[in-house]
Amino acid sequence: MVDHDTPGTRGASLRLDSVRKAFGTVAAVDGVTLDVERGIFLSLLGASGSGKTTMLMLVAGFLVPDSGMILLDQEPITFRPPYKRNFGVVFQNYALFPHMRVADNVGFPLKMRGAPREQIRRKVQTTLELVSLAGYENRYPRQLSGGQQQRVALARAIVADQPVLLMDEPLSALDKQLRERMQLELKNIQRRLGVTVVYVTHDQTEALVMSDKIAVMREGRLEQVGTPRDLYDRPANRYVAEFLGESNFLDGTVRDVVAGECCVECGGLLVVGTCPPGVQAGESLSVAVRPERLRLQSETTAANCVAARVDETIYVGDAIKYRIRAPSGALLTMKVSRGGPADDLRPGERVTVGWAREDVMFVGAP
Repeated sequence: MVDHDTPGTRGASLRLDSVRKAFGTVAAVDGVTLDVERGIFLSLLGASGSGKTTMLMLVAGFLVPDSGMILLDQEPITFRPPYKRNFGVVFQNYALFPHMRVADNVGFPLKMRGAPREQIRRKVQTTLELVSLAGYENRYPRQLSGGQQQRVALARAIVADQPVLLMDEPLSALDKQLRERMQLELKNIQRRLGVTVVYVTHDQTEALVMSDKIAVMREGRLEQVGTPRDLYDRPANRYVAEFLGESNFLDGTVRDVVAGECCVECGGLLVVGTCPPGVQAGESLSVAVRPERLRLQSETTAANCVAARVDETIYVGDAIKYRIRAPSGALLTMKVSRGGPADDLRPGERVTVGWAREDVMFVGAP
């Protein structure tokens, strides 16, 4: 057994191969194939009902798939019971034993494995130090704050050096400031231990902050898997672009395709960017541009530019959002930093805004 004060404990790889799980006629997980590399932090991101928690329960062994295989380090574990998978699990409600002190809660997995008393004491102590709860050994869960209870649940999940840690929205009950702090702490602990984490969340910001990779789910299927940067800058389709961050969407028709670039006419506005494979002139296509990519311009250009009117100013703390109406009636959102050259626009003001070709995202048919 490896001590937690020895950084770099190796995680394990996971693979879901054509996994399907239905409840009645509804496929909660519908033929999912997913590889989780050893030692990464992977978030399952999706709206309620997308199948992300069902997929986590399948990996944990609390549910058995109707078809497909689940492998741990290339070894099938599809029908292996949960207690033989050696996974740490943290639930949304923490599931602490209210009648046990912190030390007993954390040491419970080791006790169930028959570990010697002194070894349990030592492991509990080092694990509580890792999660910044040294000195809380004799408190009961009711005597702890929500953030402290979350740390106890995490300590219990990692005390036995499990190679895989499964987490089902463990931070959702915390207030915003504490949640943001815990996101960074969880990620730092994962990096130090080197464990593989599969983390369920519906919070896009949480997924972007914590993850090495994100798997976006929708109605039991994977929409896209990639790094946060990949998904944000190059979403595979409109659903991913809408779910992961804000976007301005313009629907239009491909005018022509030249040297790998598309020119799309969107209600009198021309948008040019790198063309998706197989797109031809005459097709309908949706264009997405992130609000922070819009910039004020001194003059109108032929493409990726529009003369418009400021409709609304929205203050969001360190930034300002402007709702800008194009001559076609389309509304665009521009997001700028406070203190910049565009932080004092007023409703009714005429402006020219544009964006670079590399900032254009083509996200499929309207």
